[in-house]
Amino acid sequence: MLSIIIPVYNQKHLVALTLDSIAAQTREDWEAILVDDHCDDGTDRILKEYAEKDPRFRYVRRPDSVPKWVSSCRNYGLSLARGEYVYFFDSDDLLAPEFIETFLPYLENDPELDFVNFRYIRFQGTVDRVIRVNPPKPPELSFVQAMAGMNMAVGTQYFIWRRSLIDKAGRGWCEDLRFGEDFEFYFRLIHYARRGLAVDEPVLVYYRRNRKGICYRSRHDRTILKSLLKMSESLAETALSFGDDPTVQNGVGRTIRKQIRETLRFGNLDYLAEFLRLADRLDIAPEDRKWFDWVRRHPFIAILRYRPFFLFDGVLQKFLTKISRS
Repeated sequence: MLSIIIPVYNQKHLVALTLDSIAAQTREDWEAILVDDHCDDGTDRILKEYAEKDPRFRYVRRPDSVPKWVSSCRNYGLSLARGEYVYFFDSDDLLAPEFIETFLPYLENDPELDFVNFRYIRFQGTVDRVIRVNPPKPPELSFVQAMAGMNMAVGTQYFIWRRSLIDKAGRGWCEDLRFGEDFEFYFRLIHYARRGLAVDEPVLVYYRRNRKGICYRSRHDRTILKSLLKMSESLAETALSFGDDPTVQNGVGRTIRKQIRETLRFGNLDYLAEFLRLADRLDIAPEDRKWFDWVRRHPFIAILRYRPFFLFDGVLQKFLTKISRS
């Protein structure tokens, strides 16, 4: 059985569409654990209605002893899961009816396969308003290499995992992270995997661009820097502790470079120093190292280079949000 774990917080206008897409699956051997993160907009009533109509939907409310946030809810849902396979999903995204029927057999038919990865369609509003279809993983790169350098899409809903792999890794979702928690967790997981498979076609996952979602809101919140640093520290520690080759370490360095650009947009020199110290621990190619050295020597010029684009983007997004609401 496949256990689908969905943390839910205040998605009254979207969650029914998500649950309908699960109920419409052509395979019936699944359970969906709906973890209510103390919704206060009536979403909990919708979740309870689905659980009453179909026992495969299991409604649970996050205990007060469990910290609030999506990672805590996923860990709690995982502790209740009964399936041999696990799929983490978000409460505003959609699945095509053939999703389970298409991807689960890869794991069922190959006991050495620990996860299967697939592509997604990013949409806004309705599924016919496609923003993009994410590119496939480069076939010449391993999963560790591709994920380290962000050469593939890494998101909550792009993998089905064998439960035994998650148990083998020992530690679940990092509950301190407010951003990048899926990247951090999955990068750790693949280091314990025997083998994974990327399936390019068909594309059966629909990722909603939700302006009220966590990813969208966090991008303009400077508290994101703490999570970006902790995520980067975990990536580096994982790469170093597993003795990853220079290709992977250089990939992690490029990911840290991306987080540094975010830091520069906020103009935070303290976090910048921490990121640079972290990059110094990695085996980074000389041509890539030059960028870190330039930022170290010219931090204020670097801020001037990246901050105006960030400020303009924030003003533009506020204007577009105001237009859409009117």
